[in-house]
Amino acid sequence: MPPNTAADRQLSSTSTRSSNIVTEEQFQELIK
Repeated sequence: MPPNTAADRQLSSTSTRSSNIVTEEQFQELIK
């Protein structure tokens, strides 16, 4: 199975976004 299927990329970007939620919120707090 090729590692870079569309589903894998979708899954990857989704988990990246969800793991960045706290970081983005903290960043917004920092720049206030």
